[in-house]
Amino acid sequence: RNEEGFRRRKAIAAHAAIPEQEITPEVKRDFRILRLRGVMDPKRFYKGSDESKIPKRFQWGTIIEGPAEYYSSRMTKGERKQTFTEEIMSDDAIKTYRKRKFRDIQAEAQKHVSRKGKQPKRNQRKRTSHRGYKG
Repeated sequence: RNEEGFRRRKAIAAHAAIPEQEITPEVKRDFRILRLRGVMDPKRFYKGSDESKIPKRFQWGTIIEGPAEYYSSRMTKGERKQTFTEEIMSDDAIKTYRKRKFRDIQAEAQKHVSRKGKQPKRNQRKRTSHRGYKG
C-alpha cells in the first residue's frame, strides 16, 4: 500500500513537470480527430474518453519504428505528414471508408425525402369537353 502511494505521488510530480501548451486551432483540430477516432475505423474499438475538454498539459510524440518493422509497417516519406490530422486525412483506407459511409448516409436520406414545404401535387384528372347543353 505504501508503494502504491509512492507511485501515485511520483506520477503526479511527473505530470506537473509537463509544461502547459498553447491551444491553437491546429491543436483543437488534432484533439477533435483523436476524440472521433472510433468513427474512422469500424473494425477497431477504442475506449470512450470522459473528457470533452482539451487538457492544458499534453505532449505530442513521434513514432519511431524499430529495425524489424522496416518492410512490414514502415511509413514512407510521402505518407509522413506534419500533423496528426493531415496524416489521418491522407490515409487511403480511412478515405475510402469515409466516402462509402457518406454515400450510404446520402442514399438513406434520399429515401425519406418528402415534399414537406412544397405545394402538394394535384391530381390531374381528365376533363371532359363540354359542348353545351343538349336537351
